[in-house]
Amino acid sequence: MTLRAWPMKYYITFPRAILISCAILLTACGFEEDDSSSSSGSNEITQLSISSESITSDTPVETDQANDSADELPETTTGTVFAKPNVYSANQAGNSIEVFWDPVNASEFRVIVWPENDVPRIYVTTDFEFSTEITTSGEHIIFVEAYDELGNSLFSDPSTLEVL
Repeated sequence: MTLRAWPMKYYITFPRAILISCAILLTACGFEEDDSSSSSGSNEITQLSISSESITSDTPVETDQANDSADELPETTTGTVFAKPNVYSANQAGNSIEVFWDPVNASEFRVIVWPENDVPRIYVTTDFEFSTEITTSGEHIIFVEAYDELGNSLFSDPSTLEVL
């Protein structure tokens, strides 16, 4: 098998064709060279000055008193989860599983009950305790996930419960 090189005319023509195509495309899209002597004002960039002093949470913010009511910011959500839930009790009560955990700052909780050799079951609650019927016997792994309105979440350590 022999390799043939392209004729020299292709090496010169191909880059030139790409350059011309790009120039046509930019012209068709409205791109124009910047001519500082004829500035229409529609494509000007304005440079804003930024203060070099550091800004902290204690730095006062200047507001326009006349427009204060019109420019009010929406109320922020304060339900951020800061601590993971601590499951302090997971036990069998008759034909149900009861799970209790310490209160944490969260809007809702997902209780994940994972029976041995089965698919996990997920329940949602707003309480600090949960109860569900037993569907299978054997070892169950239980997690509690606390999450807030913003979607932040923390999981508890796994608890193991032997269901008879």
